[in-house]
Amino acid sequence: MSLAEKIQALPQWSQNLLAVLLGSILSVFFPTLDSVKDISLGVGLIRNGHLHWGLLILFPVLLSTVFVLINCVKEHKLKVLFLFPLVLCQVYPQSVAVFNMCMLLSGRTELEQYKRDITSFEGGLGSIEPYVEAVPQTFIL
Repeated sequence: MSLAEKIQALPQWSQNLLAVLLGSILSVFFPTLDSVKDISLGVGLIRNGHLHWGLLILFPVLLSTVFVLINCVKEHKLKVLFLFPLVLCQVYPQSVAVFNMCMLLSGRTELEQYKRDITSFEGGLGSIEPYVEAVPQTFIL
């Protein structure tokens, strides 16, 4: 019996809980840690007198923030003022993931819809950081 078959054999609440656990690790914890580390590296370099290196590290983070803000404006036209602090703090994508997880746990979303939402999230908003921020920082470092 494969792992996928074993997961399908679990009760629905267990499948939901497993999806939320994996989502909170992969879509919330690691991206938040990555953002904190990127910003702290850039600020640390600037504090230690390496202004150019610090700005080079922070530029992709700021560029990513601009693209996330554009996505946020397209998605939430009128609510963007309330979401702007989340965008500035680099946690807007994580808040979208947490919202999807809460919808699944509360029963407002079925597991299949949650999977579609996560797939859409990873292809859109979730792909901004790897391409706009991580790839340029690889070349900088």
